[in-house]
Amino acid sequence: MSTARDPRTGRRLWPLGSLAAITATVTLLAALLVGAAALRGMTSWPPPALDQLVFIVIVALALVPVAMLILDLVADRGGRIGIRGFSIDFAAGALAARSFSVPHNIGLPGTPVTDSGSAAMLDVLRRSTATEIVVIDLEDGGAWWETRLLVFLEGSVRLGRPTAVIFTATEAGQPDRFQGWGAPADLLPLLVRADEQYRRIVQTVRAWVRQWELRPPVLPDQPAQAAPWMIGTGPAHEWMVVDTVTGLPNDMAFEQLLQSELGQQIEQKQGHRLVSVTRLHDLFRPVLRTSSIDETWSVERQVDVALSTEDPYLPVTSAGRYVRTMTRAAVLTGIVRSIIPPAA
Repeated sequence: MSTARDPRTGRRLWPLGSLAAITATVTLLAALLVGAAALRGMTSWPPPALDQLVFIVIVALALVPVAMLILDLVADRGGRIGIRGFSIDFAAGALAARSFSVPHNIGLPGTPVTDSGSAAMLDVLRRSTATEIVVIDLEDGGAWWETRLLVFLEGSVRLGRPTAVIFTATEAGQPDRFQGWGAPADLLPLLVRADEQYRRIVQTVRAWVRQWELRPPVLPDQPAQAAPWMIGTGPAHEWMVVDTVTGLPNDMAFEQLLQSELGQQIEQKQGHRLVSVTRLHDLFRPVLRTSSIDETWSVERQVDVALSTEDPYLPVTSAGRYVRTMTRAAVLTGIVRSIIPPAA
């Protein structure tokens, strides 16, 4: 989505002209200085020690109209924004957020996995939750199963990270083609609703884990024992929910039990369900965000997309091939810094 040009000036961000931008900047500067002085008079805040910082913030805010005008002028000329050797380059790695590429099927082989085999995925899940962004490559549609994606998204939502999942795939023989991205909290409900059995298994495993959470920790090297009131087959998996060395709960017991149950109830009995590009969009179309910035675009178009989107992340592609992801906050900070020189 892009903002429309003003029919009178042809500009996108500041349609009122140069004189209006200067007038607005002077007016804002005066108003903010008077406001800061009045605030100090009434509350004794901010203290004198913060005078320099307050002044820098006021000047930065006051210069927003001029900054928008400059961005319009630079974009109209197809140039790159730069001051004192700094330039905004949307392909620059400095703006990229840290990411992690998730091994296919969360590190599990392409065969049904239950019980002991599910322990192999815990390291992948822990590494994934240490990053803000993860990349899942569907390849030609045979790399990921729905059940494994379900486990990954459940873990991401429960642990609060990663906050964004980037999907890529191979199309027309071209690898790493960007398909879209979404927040795990938005993706998970749609996947769970895709099959009633998914929902039943998730709720069942969650109940098992809650039963174990009511049990006190056992002593190190002592076996955990289910209480008589525990129901279901969950209590038989005490080695999954309790660390046999420390006696403390396994912080990823839910994901391990979930994979075990999905392996028994679906992967072994019904076979795997592949996540192809078509299936990806069928599942997540309402929440999948497909906007990106491509390195081959003009600077004008890149700036336009960066400033028009409200998404917290901006994937970068090169002729459609995924390269990296930037946070919108980093991009906006880079734009402001390129226009406003740092204080001496």
